[in-house]
Amino acid sequence: KLNGKKLIENIYKRYPYFTLKSEIACGKDNIKLEKSPCFFTIGYEGKTIDEYLNQIIKENIYLIIDVRKNPVSMKYGFSKKFLFKTLPESNIQYIHMPELGIETEKRKNLNSVEDYKKLFVEYEKEISNKPVLIEKIIKLYQNKKRIGLTCFEKEYIQCHRSIISKKIEYNYGIKVSHI
Repeated sequence: KLNGKKLIENIYKRYPYFTLKSEIACGKDNIKLEKSPCFFTIGYEGKTIDEYLNQIIKENIYLIIDVRKNPVSMKYGFSKKFLFKTLPESNIQYIHMPELGIETEKRKNLNSVEDYKKLFVEYEKEISNKPVLIEKIIKLYQNKKRIGLTCFEKEYIQCHRSIISKKIEYNYGIKVSHI
């Protein structure tokens, strides 16, 4: 039979993702959350919604910025409506910034590495002409400190979020981690 403190310690050890943002202390085994500022990118390709949420919680991310133009997905759990409802339940804010997405028409006929390179060069020019978009992200970063940009592609380098993160690193000196 477990008393209150032992029950809490047991849950913290067995199910850490459910308790990461809890303020209850568990003595020397208390889970230490990383609180230093950090910027992340995360793609959901090949992940279940649970794996995705666990990664975000594990990294102690407090804000997810969805950079998809059209935040709908054939994959369960990754539509804007679901993320907007679910993330706050884990104390994570969700913001959709469609102005950082790429138009569907531009993504339709990408058949080669060269096609993607051309698309990303064009995209980089577009957002370079709109510095206010990156500045908006930086203001959010200054308030929340641990932010993640999200989109579909597993590999950030194959996604336009690589261009956004490059701008953040280069223009603001903020290191970006890709999870």
